[in-house]
Amino acid sequence: MAEVSSFRYSLENFGGETPLTAGLSMRSARGVMAQPDQLTAQISASFSGFRVEVNVISVGQRTYMTNPITGAWQTFDTGLSPVAFFDPAKGVNLILQGMIQPSIGEPSEVDGAPAVRIVGQLPAEAVQFIAGSFAEGSVLEAELLIGQEDRLLKHVRLAGRITEGEPDGMVRVLTFSDFNQTFDIKPPV
Repeated sequence: MAEVSSFRYSLENFGGETPLTAGLSMRSARGVMAQPDQLTAQISASFSGFRVEVNVISVGQRTYMTNPITGAWQTFDTGLSPVAFFDPAKGVNLILQGMIQPSIGEPSEVDGAPAVRIVGQLPAEAVQFIAGSFAEGSVLEAELLIGQEDRLLKHVRLAGRITEGEPDGMVRVLTFSDFNQTFDIKPPV
């Protein structure tokens, strides 16, 4: 994954939402990332109890987000680019290095191709790149599917709470696809 230049991703939350910022809680997200510093995200979220769709584009040190009320693009100052959280090379290494007693599970397939299944437990700290923070002492059940031929991470299933504001039974499914494709990511304004 450290050699991947770009990919498409999808993140689905089941049984809860991930608190983001300014009253937003994420239900799901999808988009693309291109190394070293470009990302798009279409986020399905809740804002003050209402369902909203928010778009994010990050290019270099600038991040733009649509206002959840007006839909207008605005710069988003977090002091940290979302790319820093969602860097696949760092994230995958944190997951693999952080797993407690990893083992090979039953063989599987991803998109019709053979995949290696790795299962184990994972401290929430190792996956804070997904949520931006972590609940101290929380441990998740993890399942990873890695392409047997290309050795790329294709699927991650995480069961448990990553942040303080999430329920214990929450499950996340993160998928990666369309590796090393050309994606045209530009600022919206």
